[in-house]
Amino acid sequence: MGFFALGLITGIPLEKSVSYSLCKRGCEGSGRLFWLPVVNGLIYMGMYVRAEGQRQSLLSALSFCLCTSLLLAVGIIDWKTREIPWGYNLLIGVLGAARTLCHLEQWQEHAAGFFAVSGLLYLFFLLSEGKGIGGGDVKLMAAAGLFLGWEKALWAFLWGGTGALLVFFLLKKGKQKRHKRQKRHKRKTLALGPFLAVGIFVAML
Repeated sequence: MGFFALGLITGIPLEKSVSYSLCKRGCEGSGRLFWLPVVNGLIYMGMYVRAEGQRQSLLSALSFCLCTSLLLAVGIIDWKTREIPWGYNLLIGVLGAARTLCHLEQWQEHAAGFFAVSGLLYLFFLLSEGKGIGGGDVKLMAAAGLFLGWEKALWAFLWGGTGALLVFFLLKKGKQKRHKRQKRHKRKTLALGPFLAVGIFVAML
């Protein structure tokens, strides 16, 4: 229960930070996300159980918990605003750098992870002139790649990208069936950040 309590405690400033980011970007009907600390606490408890099962250190479990909190914030904010605040990506990168320093024998794997996916996304960003993908997504995968290492970063992108494509085609199919209704309420774009965040989280498990 200690990690659940820790999740609740860290979830309070997390909720305030997310709510502030949403209000700052003029997100309509954002309000307070009072459920966020509880969800954060449950995630922390699950990550602790995972660490116990895999015999990982508490420090390693804590780093995964903190990264998950940041991913939760990224997913919510990007879904509602189509923007990933740079501060969250920076903090994930700091966790990645700390994790690399704690596993210096694997520094090449983590360094390669920084470029493995983000390099390809940045190339696509340049070719599409920023229309095909956002800069925040590129930075997210760079920071997450440093945290995960190149192999898990590739898996994270595969899972996140597959999920995004699946939802995109489902929404497109629904739009064709309910054309008039969707014309009034359609989403201009599909945020990729939430799907990448889920993919990164799955890769950590």
